[in-house]
Amino acid sequence: MKAYYETHRAEMAASNTAWRKANRDEIAAYTKAYREAHKDEMAARKAAWAKANPDKCRDKMARRRALKRGVFVEPVSRAEVFERDRGICHLCGKKVDPKNWHLDHIVPLSQGGEHSYRNVAVSHPRCNDSKGAKMRGQLRLF
Repeated sequence: MKAYYETHRAEMAASNTAWRKANRDEIAAYTKAYREAHKDEMAARKAAWAKANPDKCRDKMARRRALKRGVFVEPVSRAEVFERDRGICHLCGKKVDPKNWHLDHIVPLSQGGEHSYRNVAVSHPRCNDSKGAKMRGQLRLF
């Protein structure tokens, strides 16, 4: 049976693609009905994933904000930035709590800054919030 699938994989993929194109409306209706029927279950699953993966959620939101502004977006890992900066706030120079810190955009997204490793740094939430969308005191990183 395995040999059959290996030899006919391309045929089966083409057939599947053709069927999906021919039945787009049915697939869309089924998907919509399923999502409506399982709305609470899907929301609970999404909330559980978000709680288990807070860094990934923050990364996703930062990418989304950057894309909405039409700036360059690079996949940025919060863990790598934290390790690169050795957990030190780039605004005040003190250690940050590994469980409570912000990924600060040096040139703010609102001013055309990109979402890339070159433009992000570790900061305390308070330092980042008090800075707002200003670029003060950050040129030492360039």
